[in-house]
Amino acid sequence: MPPHHPVLGHLQLVSGIIPKLPKDVHGHVLPHQIKLEVLDLGPVFYIDTWPFGPPMLVVTAPDQAYQITQAHSLPKFHALRDYMRPMTGGNDMITMEGREWKTWRNMFNPGFKSGHLMTIVPEMVNEISTFCEVLRGLARKHEIFSMDQVATRLSLDIIGRVALNIQLNAQKGQNEFMTAMRNQMRRYVSHQLDLRFKSSNGKIEVAKQDRSKTIVDLALDTYRNEMAQEKPSSSLDAVFRDYVTSQIRTFVFAGHDSTGSAICYAFYLLSNNPSARRLLISEHDRVLGPDRDRASSEISTNPHLLNHLPYTLAVIKEALRLYPPASSTRDGEHEPDKFFPDRWLVEEGDRLYPQKGAFRPFEFGPRNCIGQELAIMELKLILVMTAREFEVKSAYYEWDKLNSTNGTKTIDGDRAYQILSGAAHPSDGLPCRVSLAAH
Repeated sequence: MPPHHPVLGHLQLVSGIIPKLPKDVHGHVLPHQIKLEVLDLGPVFYIDTWPFGPPMLVVTAPDQAYQITQAHSLPKFHALRDYMRPMTGGNDMITMEGREWKTWRNMFNPGFKSGHLMTIVPEMVNEISTFCEVLRGLARKHEIFSMDQVATRLSLDIIGRVALNIQLNAQKGQNEFMTAMRNQMRRYVSHQLDLRFKSSNGKIEVAKQDRSKTIVDLALDTYRNEMAQEKPSSSLDAVFRDYVTSQIRTFVFAGHDSTGSAICYAFYLLSNNPSARRLLISEHDRVLGPDRDRASSEISTNPHLLNHLPYTLAVIKEALRLYPPASSTRDGEHEPDKFFPDRWLVEEGDRLYPQKGAFRPFEFGPRNCIGQELAIMELKLILVMTAREFEVKSAYYEWDKLNSTNGTKTIDGDRAYQILSGAAHPSDGLPCRVSLAAH
């Protein structure tokens, strides 16, 4: 534990660190800064900032993280439910415990299985094609834009397709769902649930050919099968409707928020590491053919090609390791602050080989992220459809000249430090310029 004052706890230590950091920095950087300030701290240490915050136990190594998340499933922090309620309405899988959590996890598991996800690749490709159109328009304008905003809108369109088979058109404008997200989301999702339930019972013909392609429809199938063993009903149970609505809200917020952030950092790291981008492009040429314009049709026809892109996956995992949307440890890695996709390709025993259990952006154990395979698939598709056509460059230098800022704007030399905006997002929205890549 860092030196502890009997009255002030660790307030003196923390108050000496915070003024050196950007004002908008994500709070999960503080434990790392404490480790830099106080040498020889162990893999687990305690931070006491009472009365300004609750006591915190910081875990910075995979063996100790295993004890908390896998060997023993500890209760969720009580304040997490209060944090999530405005976004999800409560009753979400993130904050559920015990049997209740297990019931709802099993209910939604079918929609996130890899076999099912392969069937919705064409729909995801369509949304990413729109994203490419947006980037082409930005390339023609030669203007600085927020990659965070553009990427988040893409992720929102994709989760709308995957969860409800709805075209949100967030990348082009707004529709009724976008409005509902702000003020009537519960009512909107409840209406969609009723339509799909009636369709599944044969009462109305609503997109029957598409029903099996959405997460919510697969959950309804599970619910209907369970009800058939008890007492069949012509309408949805009110409790079931409330709980499903909370899960859909969770998927929408968590799904588009964290994946949008990951897209930004993948582009950012590839921009700063041109040799890695060349290797990425070489893999796409080799697996998908040299004609980049055919990539989307090739993958839509044969989605399993995505399983033959090891370097692409390595780039994604390295981006998530360096910039996890939620707190995660990097301890024990060789040169942990460097971007080395090859660390995910070397054999065990190599100095780059990741320490077992250290890669935790989706966590491990029974409470791991239900949407991790969807997120990885989405990121693969985006890189496949953009890396060969566009060059994305961060424009922080220009941004800072145009927008005068006071105080520190980097952490350990990194201008794209993470801020708290739902998930962890790049500072100032990652200002960028995009251009069409040379053939």
